Amino acid sequence: MPAKKAKTFDVFKSEVFYPAIDAALARICTNGRNREPCYTAALAEELPKILNDTMDEAAKKTGVPPRYRFGSCYVHQKPYVRFGPGFRFRRELGDLLVLVKKSINGVDAFNSALFQLKKTDDKPKLIIRAGSGEEEQLTLYTKWGPLEIDLKTERGVVYDITPHAVSLGGLYMLIRAERKPKFVVAVPDREMNTKPPPSIGCYLSDMVKWHCGRTLATKSDVMCNDADDWSKLIWKVIDLLKDAVSKCKGYGNGSVRRDNGCGSLAFMRDCPELPNFGESENEDSASNDGTGFGVVFIEELDNCSEHREVRR
Repeated sequence: MPAKKAKTFDVFKSEVFYPAIDAALARICTNGRNREPCYTAALAEELPKILNDTMDEAAKKTGVPPRYRFGSCYVHQKPYVRFGPGFRFRRELGDLLVLVKKSINGVDAFNSALFQLKKTDDKPKLIIRAGSGEEEQLTLYTKWGPLEIDLKTERGVVYDITPHAVSLGGLYMLIRAERKPKFVVAVPDREMNTKPPPSIGCYLSDMVKWHCGRTLATKSDVMCNDADDWSKLIWKVIDLLKDAVSKCKGYGNGSVRRDNGCGSLAFMRDCPELPNFGESENEDSASNDGTGFGVVFIEELDNCSEHREVRR
């Protein structure tokens, strides 16, 4: 009779993921820093390290290697895009980009999602008022269509994101500071309830199973011009991140590493500053929470023993 296969450690289950979220927030949101950028930094800078450590501890106890490895970066600049009639609207592309990678029959496959983080102050729902500046962000995530990255070097390069409707590529992540789960994911809508949407842990668990998110073509397909505009846009943002500012003040020790342990994000490490990538803060505002853009990278490992030494 064949030996029973060891059960894989589920890093996304609530009793694992919720304490990891709490620990990440405790490291970043200190001394009254509790604006959206601090929560973004906690998700991007600290959470992947905590989850990797948690999986490593579980592996020591069970002998079962981790199924996933997490990497991340947090840069002190944020990509802005122009869209709408005459490209007159200018809004953030998002606060957080999540990328998932796995090998299917020897071929790399990618899943992706952009998140806009918003505090709800524990109200039952987040309401986007008509005529407010937030309505433009909602327009971006619900109508998409042609847009361009707001950089002089990128002017005239138009990405027509289809369908021109709500897409799982762009979502809101609602922050409920005093309630659990603290982060819930909501499909963009003028009135976004905070009860029905899943927690971020549940959503990421579904993303790694390809149950949600938006499929991303490979970089080679983009280079061969054989990819959709969503894929072209996301890979262009990643390329720009190679040169974005990687140090920010007001978070932890003030120096943020681009790669938190996953070799696949090595292209974001130790690169010079790229001026005017979105909005860059001056010294005063940077020391008072500032802004930033986070990337969380999740890779499903085929053979953990082949990857572990590289990613430590």
